[in-house]
Amino acid sequence: MIAQQGRAAEAAILRSAQTLDHTLRNASPAQVIDTALKVVGREQLALVSSFGTESAALLKVMADVDPAIPVIFLDTGWLFEETLAYRDTLIATLGLRDVRYQAAGRGALTPGSRSRIVVFRSRRLLPYP
Repeated sequence: MIAQQGRAAEAAILRSAQTLDHTLRNASPAQVIDTALKVVGREQLALVSSFGTESAALLKVMADVDPAIPVIFLDTGWLFEETLAYRDTLIATLGLRDVRYQAAGRGALTPGSRSRIVVFRSRRLLPYP
């Protein structure tokens, strides 16, 4: 019985996702964010941002839709002061009202970890082998 309910719930979620995919296929980024806000509500929605230069565009679109959508910022402890200053500038300029800070904990990126090196290499901050 419980397994059947689980499969039915999964099927409903899949149908909903397919409907949203079809509906939003040609939508603007603002329309996608607005729809997500209406479908799941602000309490279940968040944007994760590094507050790097590439993040500014998405943060601007989100702020234009609703500057109170939560933004989660992961502080790895390895950020440059300029990145933190840029974060503060974006928060003030865009009027973001709910930025949540998450300090890196166990299992997070550490100096020399493979994940950190891959990220840096993809941004060409370290030379390729």
